[in-house]
Order: sequence, then structure tokens, then C-alpha cells
Amino acid sequence: MSYHSIIDNFMISAFRMTSFYYLVVGGLVSLLLGGMSLAGNVSSMADLQKHVHQVASRVTAATVALVSDGGETGSGVIVTPQGLILTAAHVVGGDEIMRVVFADGRVVKGRVLGANFTRDAAMVQIMDGGNYPHVELGESDGLHVGDFVVALGHSKGFDPERRAPIRMGRLCTDGKQRFLISECTLIGGDSGGPLFNLNGELIGIHSRVGSGLEDNLHVPMKDFDALMESPASGKAPLPPSPERDG
Repeated sequence: MSYHSIIDNFMISAFRMTSFYYLVVGGLVSLLLGGMSLAGNVSSMADLQKHVHQVASRVTAATVALVSDGGETGSGVIVTPQGLILTAAHVVGGDEIMRVVFADGRVVKGRVLGANFTRDAAMVQIMDGGNYPHVELGESDGLHVGDFVVALGHSKGFDPERRAPIRMGRLCTDGKQRFLISECTLIGGDSGGPLFNLNGELIGIHSRVGSGLEDNLHVPMKDFDALMESPASGKAPLPPSPERDG
């Protein structure tokens, strides 16, 4: 291997480590700047760390990368053993088939069941039969400002050298708004990824990043509830929406 190749590989690895570091530490800093008092049943930073670790260990395998025919990448999360994936509408775009990439690098095909661009909500069904890792569904209506949340996503696309980065923060809005807003820092590739409460229940799907650190938008689960009334075939139609939002 040439000298320049060694330097290039070193710089790529350093960039990956630095990016991952700032994604995780960014969430910690936002918590510390907000004060050391914790909400709900979380009584200390040690308890919070334990909760986040437990959530991550349960949901990482179900957090997948989605890749379009054109190579655009986003994230999604599996919510049934049969392989039903929730994601953001702008991730699937106009594609009918997406590549689904698991944490171990395995790739399968998924069929887009539909997309509602007004709500930025979409569903994808893995085409291969199987018993897939999946997460539990939660409710968004009862969420409050200050609730702690955990975000995952394949930031900058799938990377075989790391798992989906984990971020934590607090909600800046309650569950009655059109979008949830959190302190969890989102970047390209995170769109369509999952947002969890500290019980490991799915409460939202990443939509887009706003103008500031606390303007990270997530589609609340209430916008997916009607879509989850799936017929026996495992497919559920989405409400039609002819136009995209922004």
C-alpha cells in the first residue's frame, strides 16, 4: 500500500470517529447545558445512561438503512416480525423498490407501499419472508415538553465499520403538535430513522432538520396509526397526497 493510500485511509477513519463522537457528545452537551435535574423516573445521570443503553440494545437491529435506485440513502425502522418498515416519505421519493440494509450488512429488497408527502410518512414491506427484528409501537399524544428521547439513524448512510449512531435529548414540543421537535442532532442519512421514549417504544420518525439545534423534526406516531391497520396481506394503503411539502 502506498504512503498516500495509508494517509487517505487514516483520514477517512479519523473522520468517521470524529463524526460519531460529536453525534453522541452533542446529545450529552445539550442535556448538561439544560441542567442536571432529570424528569420522570430518571433520578440520575447514571440511570439515564442505563435507560439509553437498554433502549439501544433492543432497537439497533431493527434500525435499517434504505437506499434508492439512484443511490440516495435514508433510514427506517422495522415494526413487525413480517418486515414492515416505517420511514419518511421523502426517503422513498417516487421509487417502488428500495434496498434495505441491516446492521450486519445484509441487503434485501423492500416494496414501497405508499407515501404521504403532506405528513412525510411512508411504509416499506420487505419482500423476502422471514422473522425480522422489530420494535414496539408507542403513542405520541401523551408526550410532554422535557421528556427524554433516544434517536437512531444511519447518519451519512450505512457504514459497516459502526452501528447506527445513538443520540439522546429532550422534547421541545408536546405530542399534540404536527411535528415533534427534539434536541437530538439529525444529519443527512438520519431521515426516516426512529425516535424512542425511554421505554424503547417508537414515538416518531425523523423528518428533517430545522434551522437550529433544537429544530430537529420528527413525524409523530399518531400520523402512522391509521396506516398500521394492515389487512391480512400485510399491506396497508397510505392516504393519497399528490404533492410534496417543501
